[in-house]
Amino acid sequence: MPLVPTGQDFKAIKLGDVNGSWKAATVAPGSISGAKSKAKGRLSISEAMAAPGEVAAVSIHADGFPPMTSLQFSLRWDPKLLEFVGVDGFQLPGLTLGNFNTQGVQNGFLSLSWDPQTGLGVDIAALVELFRLRFKVLAPVGSTVDVAWSDAPTPVEVTVDFAAVEADRVPGRVTVTGGPPVNPKSLGIKIVGPMVGTRLELEILAPMGVVVSLEVSTDLATWTETQSLTGQGIGHPLSVAAATGAEERTRFWRVRVR
Repeated sequence: MPLVPTGQDFKAIKLGDVNGSWKAATVAPGSISGAKSKAKGRLSISEAMAAPGEVAAVSIHADGFPPMTSLQFSLRWDPKLLEFVGVDGFQLPGLTLGNFNTQGVQNGFLSLSWDPQTGLGVDIAALVELFRLRFKVLAPVGSTVDVAWSDAPTPVEVTVDFAAVEADRVPGRVTVTGGPPVNPKSLGIKIVGPMVGTRLELEILAPMGVVVSLEVSTDLATWTETQSLTGQGIGHPLSVAAATGAEERTRFWRVRVR
């Protein structure tokens, strides 16, 4: 027999479905995963300057977002102009090397996928940067190489309260400046093999990233450029097959910095 309190001076009010008319709300399949928050922020990549052969570091930033519950994206660059060295400077809580997919770095792309271990949103307002990306500069002096956001292979997405939010994307770039000094030890040309038919094998030495012209003359007065080359530094000469011409055998070659 249930206990019923007596001597109580109160009035009861029934809450909830008082007349049996309440119906549960229905949600269309997939409508939650496709929801977009009204929040908006910015993802940006810094700019860097470095000489050929040096290592340039660009920083990855996220600004203006409420506490994030996940972050993923891909980055792309020209692997012929920038050689991936590594990632460091982790400031995003819980971010480790395990969050990166580096299988495509030789082809010029890197992917990241991160979410906090606590499952709670992370406030990034006080972070100077999320992490840094380092490249060895292969491009010649005067070049500008873009480092850009990409939706492949991993789409760019930031979530707040597990709902995707809009994000402006600002690309970065590496500007190639300076370079090693050009002197008699770093610039040169020599014949490395016997003439075969009308061709002669030459070896060109030039500082890393310095663009030079291979020029030919028959009288030492008029010179004609035959091709343009980008130096690879001391210890890495460039092999060139030069045409000697069928009519005259006397020819002169020189290398000139452009």
